Amino acid sequence: AAPLIAAQINSQSNQPVPGDREFVRLLLDQCDETAVAVALMHFIDGMTQVEVAATLGITRRTVYNRIRKIERLAAEMLEPTPGAPQDDSLDAR
Repeated sequence: AAPLIAAQINSQSNQPVPGDREFVRLLLDQCDETAVAVALMHFIDGMTQVEVAATLGITRRTVYNRIRKIERLAAEMLEPTPGAPQDDSLDAR
């Protein structure tokens, strides 16, 4: 799984943490139908890029490009907004 998508999952229990569904919904709302299908098959169903490509009738390169686009978009969404309050809870460790 992609690091940014996988980072939204609690590593100890492998269960979604609060807000995951909303984050994923907002992320996928910004994607075209092919990207959504690729994301669900690859990240949720665990299919390889080759399997996704064969299932959707697209090239593996297209699958790769959609995955990278989704990862870039997720990274942008996770970037702090300038001027917004920062969550310093991790700094207290």
